[in-house]
Amino acid sequence: MEFNIKEFNPNIHFNKEDLASFYKNAFNNIKDIFNVFSMLGKFIFKTIPELKIQVRDNKTFNDELNERLYELGKNEYIKSIFFAFPKVNTKKMITFMINYGMLVNHLDYLCRYYDGIKDKRVLNQLFLALLEAVEPSRKTSNYFKYFPADHYNLKNTDKDLVKLLVDSCRKQLKKIPSYAMVKEYIKKYVYMKKDYLIHSYLINDEYNQPSNWADNYNYTKYYPELLPWEFQAAAFSDLGLYALLSAAFDPFLELETVINIDKAYFPWINGLQVLLTNYVDLYQNIYAEDKKIQANEHNFLKHYDNLKQCEERLIFFYKKSLKICSELNLNNVFMHKTIIKLILAIYLSDSGAHIGLKKVASRNILESAGTFYLRFWKAIMPLITF
Repeated sequence: MEFNIKEFNPNIHFNKEDLASFYKNAFNNIKDIFNVFSMLGKFIFKTIPELKIQVRDNKTFNDELNERLYELGKNEYIKSIFFAFPKVNTKKMITFMINYGMLVNHLDYLCRYYDGIKDKRVLNQLFLALLEAVEPSRKTSNYFKYFPADHYNLKNTDKDLVKLLVDSCRKQLKKIPSYAMVKEYIKKYVYMKKDYLIHSYLINDEYNQPSNWADNYNYTKYYPELLPWEFQAAAFSDLGLYALLSAAFDPFLELETVINIDKAYFPWINGLQVLLTNYVDLYQNIYAEDKKIQANEHNFLKHYDNLKQCEERLIFFYKKSLKICSELNLNNVFMHKTIIKLILAIYLSDSGAHIGLKKVASRNILESAGTFYLRFWKAIMPLITF
């Protein structure tokens, strides 16, 4: 992501009214303020440096994979904000994020490189790797059991890499105090993402028209406010997974907290994150100087009628995410609300969010967060880039 700080907000000064409003509307007490700024401090001075070290000093991958790892870190570092939560082992979780992200990336690479694969049995077996990566107690499978290796001249290094990534993920999840309590919810997220990815590889016109994939989950019954591609976007995000992982480091984690994290992140905060990611990519293939640059293939925003509808739905997801966090009994609720604001700030600081008419739309979306937040997040933005 390329950040354009100048586009974010020209006014950086704070006044007494801003600070009074910030304290009144954002926090209940001094403890909330301490927790939020403690999280931001840990994110800036520990989490991001550790992520950079692990990406830079990785000895496992070859040059091509290290290049993909760098792009992964640059594009997805926002997810590491959860590793700045209290009690979380930052190093262990960054290692998990890198290996899990590279596993998703490499499975996607295999399906695109061997683009003739349209056999659902082959894809289901291959993507079983994702489920087993988050279930350490389960015996691992042969993910290439049905893969037509002879036909595609599959390399042993590809098989070895998938196994290595799965084993590395499983290793990091062991000994997390309350992982057993969040495991089934995490498996739900992984299953939906796996299911959507398989569907996208099987359906050639997946990105040319709205998909009926969401109907498989009867989404209108549970989330009548959602459009089908918004449900798909929520299923595509890993934010809820990392929110649950961070919570699992609490040895006294209660089931109610797990349930409420799940309700807050799926579909609302998850959906917001992926829709904002797609918003940055929207129209880039039109405005990019290098015409080889293409917009993200998983861009759900192109199904909206126009940019104004897209803007309105992003504001809706933003406000809905904050509202549901307030309504639920979440531990560290103000830290979760801070993450929502941080997500908005990071993605809308990207230069891609200010091309063409998106410059106006981005301004409108940011203004929905309030004047103070525009100034506050611009002030710290240079500190939190990868």
